[in-house]
Amino acid sequence: WAYMWWTLESAFLASVAMFEIVFSLPVAMSLWTVVFQQKIEFYQMLTIYMILGIGADDAFILYDAWLQARFLDDDEVGDDEASRFAGRFAYAYRRSFKAMMITTATTCGSFLIGAASPLPQVQAFCVFAAVVVLVDWLFCVTLFASAVVLYERYMAKACGAKKAGECCGPGCCCGLVRCASQAFCRRRVGELPIEGAPPVKRPLEVFCEGPLFNCLRRMRWFLVAFWLVVAVAMAALAGATLRTAEKANPIGRQGLDAIRGIEILLEEFSIFGVPTTSFAFGLDPEKPVAKWGTGNAAEEVTYSSAEAAKLATPEGQRELLGLCRAADLGLATKSTRCEDRRCLVLGKGSAGRCPEHAAASKVSGVYMPDDLRCENGRYC
Repeated sequence: WAYMWWTLESAFLASVAMFEIVFSLPVAMSLWTVVFQQKIEFYQMLTIYMILGIGADDAFILYDAWLQARFLDDDEVGDDEASRFAGRFAYAYRRSFKAMMITTATTCGSFLIGAASPLPQVQAFCVFAAVVVLVDWLFCVTLFASAVVLYERYMAKACGAKKAGECCGPGCCCGLVRCASQAFCRRRVGELPIEGAPPVKRPLEVFCEGPLFNCLRRMRWFLVAFWLVVAVAMAALAGATLRTAEKANPIGRQGLDAIRGIEILLEEFSIFGVPTTSFAFGLDPEKPVAKWGTGNAAEEVTYSSAEAAKLATPEGQRELLGLCRAADLGLATKSTRCEDRRCLVLGKGSAGRCPEHAAASKVSGVYMPDDLRCENGRYC
């Protein structure tokens, strides 16, 4: 909010812009729960960090287009003050509306691509983010645009004879920033504009429409060829050298006992309770799951009568027994059990049951593995 106040030079406009950015989240949540009939998850709240940047950018675009409309001729906007104000705002609104609509469409489209993800959490996050971006754009082209008109017509001149940039006048910190700049760095800032004088373009506008534009126009073909070569080279390099990570990045120095202990806890133990594995037999091989959910109870599965009947045959029973004992196949057969994340089951990579802890088994009277992390193939 403070940065927007600094940039827009108005606490009122900064507050309105921040309101429409933050309030786009509860509006999107209402649409998500009432219209789409979906539940709100915690990770969807992370979109607030994304929409802060997108919403502020839209506000800056609209207000910057309003400032640039000062350079329109009277033939384009009219001679009297009312016509000039209306024509200037119409020009700024049309120009910024197209820019914001294109950027909003591309951003929403990028997020909607995530709806094709097979992961339900990714689908929900991407679609929800697209809704938030759309709501924020609607707020910007309606609420913030109206706030710009209200501020320029009634509030920018509310300090009597004070002009923007003077002490206690409208602007950033009520003009104190510009006032300090005038006092300590008048050489670079320049004098305040005289009442009735034609507007002066800002230094960035002069640079962009002058030296920068001329440079880009002269070197356009070279820049196109250069970046095309760079893009092709980077794509080739990525395809030739990138490899899938075999393990997660370490969270710290491996030599520290505390760091290593935390990594073991995160890798070998779950903070969400004991992990469970569920098996379902007799599913349709073409479409086993009709609708994914957050758990087994929320998922809709499709059963096949032929597949279910096959379980009652001797072949089906042997196949089921083989699945129950699959962990004992070890690493040699389809990477079933090993001591790292390559396999489905954690334990010794050799075939057969996990080595027995002779002393513990003798005391307890039951079989106990020598390595408590080693899982045997006895799940059924």
